[in-house]
Order: sequence, then C-alpha cells, then structure tokens
Amino acid sequence: MISQYKDIFYNDDKESLTVYPNPSNDQITIYGADLHTIQVYSLDGRQLITSEAHGASEHIMNISTLQDGLYFIRSTNGKGILSKPIKFIKIK
Repeated sequence: MISQYKDIFYNDDKESLTVYPNPSNDQITIYGADLHTIQVYSLDGRQLITSEAHGASEHIMNISTLQDGLYFIRSTNGKGILSKPIKFIKIK
C-alpha cells in the first residue's frame, strides 16, 4: 500500500526499516532495502541528523551527540520513496 501526505510518499509493505540496538547510547545500525538518505527527527519534528547510505542495506549511524530521549528515523530509497518512520530511544 502506498500512502500520500502532502507530496510525501511511503510504502507500508516494502520500505520498512529495522533499528538495532534499540535503545542505544552511541550508535545504531539501520537495516532496510536500498537505503539512501537517512534522517533522525525529534518528537517535535526537527531534523537533527542526516546521513547518506548510498544504496546500502545496512548503515551505522553515530547518535552520541543526541540527548537522551525518543526519536524517529526515516530513510529514502533510490526512487525517493520514504520509509515508514521508526522510533528509537537514545540512552546514556
């Protein structure tokens, strides 16, 4: 199923992400098909981190600069389709 909201598309069935470990204190590994731009957002919607994965299926991201709390992560694939947002927790 492909959903649209204000010109942003994501595919619920095929563009899912997995984040490990969750919670984490310094880095997370993101798993997904054809990862390109990966973005971390605060609960109030501010984009805090952007990282490029260049089509990989696994990407390690440093989150040590984030304060403890709950965050959302999203990724685009090579076709520009956004993944469904995934929550992760940053701890000390």
